[in-house]
Amino acid sequence: MAQRFLRISAFMASEFDKLKREIDKGSRVISLSGLTSVAAKAFVLTRLRAETGKVFAVVTESNTELESWEADLDLFQSNIPNL
Repeated sequence: MAQRFLRISAFMASEFDKLKREIDKGSRVISLSGLTSVAAKAFVLTRLRAETGKVFAVVTESNTELESWEADLDLFQSNIPNL
């Protein structure tokens, strides 16, 4: 089971690097639709912000979904100094 987890982690690192390269090339819109939970998307967005220095806007379908994003972003950002 541990090996399967490592492969998933390597896949996610590769996808994260692709997103980061797109941002570095000047892409203005990115999609995190392949991730299923708001928490996972918020984590990736927080890491992207930390590594690129860019500020992102999040578009949601409802205020409830926005509140979920806000809580998760606050949690992850509180664990990264200088954000």
